[in-house]
Amino acid sequence: MLVLAPILWLGIVMLAAAFYGVVETSISAYHGGQFRDVFVAALAGISISLLAFWGVTPLEDLLLNLAAFFAVFVAIVPFDMAQQLTHADLGVPLDPRLVAKLIIIGYLATIGALIAADYTKGRWSAGWVVKPAPDQPQVKPLGRVIGIASIASLVAYLLLTLGCLLDPSTTFPFMHMTAAVLVFAHLAASVASRAWNLYPTPDTLTDTQQATYKVIFWLMAICAIAFTLVAIVLRVTGSSAGGLELAIELTEIALFTAYWTSEIIRYWPTANDTT
Repeated sequence: MLVLAPILWLGIVMLAAAFYGVVETSISAYHGGQFRDVFVAALAGISISLLAFWGVTPLEDLLLNLAAFFAVFVAIVPFDMAQQLTHADLGVPLDPRLVAKLIIIGYLATIGALIAADYTKGRWSAGWVVKPAPDQPQVKPLGRVIGIASIASLVAYLLLTLGCLLDPSTTFPFMHMTAAVLVFAHLAASVASRAWNLYPTPDTLTDTQQATYKVIFWLMAICAIAFTLVAIVLRVTGSSAGGLELAIELTEIALFTAYWTSEIIRYWPTANDTT
């Protein structure tokens, strides 16, 4: 429920804005308008909720944690960062780039501290990728590939971030778009991990549930690919696709919300549940 709450909040605000004639071309575009605070807060809330949620399997947990990690970058590095840096008025004699870098460094330091604390407790969700514990089930080959690819995407993104931090005149290019794509990719992968039971668990799905999750995954995968292609074309050409980008994003979020709602219903405690 914690994950759905900020999604619902953002959705209601967007509907209310549309009622008054404010409809942006993408969800990210709301960052540049009067709904910036809601956009940032909603993404931060979604990120915190995904981080706090312990996945059904270590693979799902890893994928949701990485989706949460990238979601914060979508919020703190806006799509029009170059323009905002040029016109920023901080009211203090500081370079806007320096302020942005300090925010990013603070976020990375916080995440590093959380990972270190989690690792010392023996619950680091990525440990199974390197060496599964003897009492853990063996992840399926595809699951291990997804896990390794996810960690590789994290390393690549950190290198991109480092390059921006070291560049005195950076406008943080590609950080927003790449983070948004990786959020959708990891959310879709988390659905796949459950649909194909890539990390074996006694909590198996029924045939109907498994088939439904597979359909949701394929639709999310198609949307993620379409979003990536549209975003690249728009950034390269500098043109606008009207509401196409927004429609793809909303579809992606709606599909994941359907999956997440199904999982909530499956695990919702009943009146007879004494645990």
